Amino acid sequence: MDGRGCQHLCFLLLLTKKKNPAMGNLSFVSATFILGVLMLMPFFFMDLMNSPLPLKFTTSSTLQFIYIGVGPSIISYYLWNKSIVEIGSTKAATIYNTLPVFSALFCRTNS
Repeated sequence: MDGRGCQHLCFLLLLTKKKNPAMGNLSFVSATFILGVLMLMPFFFMDLMNSPLPLKFTTSSTLQFIYIGVGPSIISYYLWNKSIVEIGSTKAATIYNTLPVFSALFCRTNS
């Protein structure tokens, strides 16, 4: 499974490197999201068919799935790319490298 994950990461990095500058961030995010869903769909259905426990979709579980899927995967990726365009890659890299420090401080203050 780790090998497939590395392959997908390399594929995404190649997509990012070969991205046409005329292509907008929203289009790129949509394309990678659709490709990811299409690649994961066979595994989802295989797991669904082989699982001993039935999977029941309720309104609550569907809304939770959408909330968890849309927030981290679409909105944050779009905003990150937009911020790189707005403030530049140097400042974005500085902020990105301070994330572990702020995460540790946040963890320490909430424990």
